[in-house]
Amino acid sequence: MALRGAGDSTTPLIFMALSAVIDTALNPIFILGLGPAPKMGITGSATATFIAQGMALIGMIAYIYTKDLTIRLRGAELLYIRPVKNYRLA
Repeated sequence: MALRGAGDSTTPLIFMALSAVIDTALNPIFILGLGPAPKMGITGSATATFIAQGMALIGMIAYIYTKDLTIRLRGAELLYIRPVKNYRLA
């Protein structure tokens, strides 16, 4: 969403398409237990989706930092993503 808000709607689309392709490839492997993967049934579908989305997230973060985009966080800005303890809504 940050990239889309910054005016780049193509890159997130590419990463989401890549995630869908990876998910489609991993689903039968984890559901049916092909190769070294255990037979997991419907849990395998969730596992495949988790892996595909995680790979897309890592790829997107790498892309943002490699291209040195303005939305990247550096130095003290990284503290913005730190969880706040005992946060209360007003």
